[in-house]
Amino acid sequence: MQIKTKYLDRRGWSRILARRDAYCEWTTGDMAGMAGLIRMDSVAAPLSKTVSGIPVRLVDNGYSWMQIAPENEHWWLTVMLDDREEIVQYYFDVTLKNVICGRDSYFHDLFLDVAVLPGQEFELLDRNELDEALSEGIITQEEYGLALETAERLMRELPQHWKELREFCMKTYHTLIYNL
Repeated sequence: MQIKTKYLDRRGWSRILARRDAYCEWTTGDMAGMAGLIRMDSVAAPLSKTVSGIPVRLVDNGYSWMQIAPENEHWWLTVMLDDREEIVQYYFDVTLKNVICGRDSYFHDLFLDVAVLPGQEFELLDRNELDEALSEGIITQEEYGLALETAERLMRELPQHWKELREFCMKTYHTLIYNL
């Protein structure tokens, strides 16, 4: 087990056979960063997961993944959209560090994740991986606390900003889809 680095362009994702990408900078309020959109024209196989007890298709032909990479935050948002351009899931990776450098932006994953369905069903994911990373000395006690605090803050604050999040995501999506 080790801290993984994940990229905005999702390089090396073999499940996707044919894709189109678009990238843009964004600013809203006191936050800024990069956004990237991957439109999956053809995939090797669909991918579904169960979130909060609900089966959700996350990858299929015609689906899109939009990533919102903020500067100076400890999270990275992936918004999954179906072939009708409907959001099926918001997925927050808790991060140790986000590095914003255009299409090559990346983050260092801190193991813990928060999945949110459009109806605001939250699920905290991979707590066991976070605990294991601490016990194996891969992360420090301070990094462990940062991960928990970030996830708890997301789950506490998101319900108060649900409408703004959706509007921002759809505005960014339409900017990116126009540039495909």
